[in-house]
Amino acid sequence: MPKNPLLRFAATVRLQTFFEPGSVFKAFTLSSILENKTFGLDQTFNCEGGSWSVAGKVLHDAHGYGILTFREVIEKSSNIGTVKGAMRLGAEKLYKTIRDFGFGSKTGIGFPVRLADLSPTLNIGRVVQSSTSPSARGLR
Repeated sequence: MPKNPLLRFAATVRLQTFFEPGSVFKAFTLSSILENKTFGLDQTFNCEGGSWSVAGKVLHDAHGYGILTFREVIEKSSNIGTVKGAMRLGAEKLYKTIRDFGFGSKTGIGFPVRLADLSPTLNIGRVVQSSTSPSARGLR
């Protein structure tokens, strides 16, 4: 922790400010798919030309991808491919991975704010509510 009071204040605010991690969270979802051996890297996904409606939302990819292997889903950071993979993985396995990474746990760093608890009844539909999920938008 910085000794300068202004820097200490800035660090405290930064550590306690919630943010939505965007595409960074995809790494945890993809990790769970790999860890659980849900399918191989050569499994293909139809990425719907870059736009796909699911759980009442329209997901988008940065580019209009068609058929991608899971390896390409990872390489190109496809939102659609990641969500389709997460749906095959299942909510319980995704939840376990998220908890195993420490999300929802106390940080132990002495600040009064901590990550919100995650529900053990994680609903994939809830996870994919935004165009970048399962990148954890709204998961704070």
